[in-house]
Amino acid sequence: MRMLVTRREPRTSVLVLLAAMLVVLPACTTAVAGQPTAAVRFPHSPPVERAKAPPGVGTCLRSETFDEVPCESPHEGEVSLNGVLPDGLPSEPDDGTMLRAVLPTCRKAAVEYLSSTDADATRLQAWAFWPSARGLADGQSWLVCAVFETGPDEKPATRTGSLRGALAGEGFDEYQQCTAGSPGRDERLVTVPCDQPHLAEAVPGVLSLGAPHDPAPGAEEMTRRAQEHCTAAVEGYLGASRDDVVVSWRMPSPENWAEGYNNVVCYVETTTPLKQRLRGIGTNPLPT
Repeated sequence: MRMLVTRREPRTSVLVLLAAMLVVLPACTTAVAGQPTAAVRFPHSPPVERAKAPPGVGTCLRSETFDEVPCESPHEGEVSLNGVLPDGLPSEPDDGTMLRAVLPTCRKAAVEYLSSTDADATRLQAWAFWPSARGLADGQSWLVCAVFETGPDEKPATRTGSLRGALAGEGFDEYQQCTAGSPGRDERLVTVPCDQPHLAEAVPGVLSLGAPHDPAPGAEEMTRRAQEHCTAAVEGYLGASRDDVVVSWRMPSPENWAEGYNNVVCYVETTTPLKQRLRGIGTNPLPT
């Protein structure tokens, strides 16, 4: 297995790693009202070989080899949907066409498999597998969606155990996204455990702005809705309104919108790193 930095040569299948941190539309806000910000996608993973039928829902996978393993064994991915590619694709679709065709489906499957619409505010994300140009030419039309837990290195973390229903009930706290940097300033975020020093915490209450095939709202409309929603979401998360934290959010670009990233993720930020979560802090002093 070799790592590739481009996708120029034929291959048996293509694996694409997805994440919720997006390139965003520019907008002007204040630190008090909130800050929409920019970020970059996680890097692509290497291609894999697929010599037999696609794995079923609930199957756990090793990311580099696509081997099926028991979920109690170390693995990275877990299949959330086993389906087929949509009709109407060109005979040799480029990556952008494939992303627009499959990502909305895989993101929806992740939400259903994890049992929460707040998946984008956690370390759990969606993964998509589909045939290469060679496989498509041979008549393959399978689509496999999976979920994974992202690590601090922006790659799938090796884990054990199943993620089915992981965000139901109080599961959000176990997988909540905390970041070493500022969602309000940094283009690229590094996810860290929430009991380690962090500047920001994603809060429950991911805001849906529409469906992938709906027209995307304009930047001003997105910002207006994000500001109103995230201010309330952060206040509810903290248990009080405070003037020593910053409300921020991430919202999709037109390209992201077409790929199924149709929501806003809200964050609460501090100016110095904290090792404790801010949930329910109320009007108490920030932890030192």
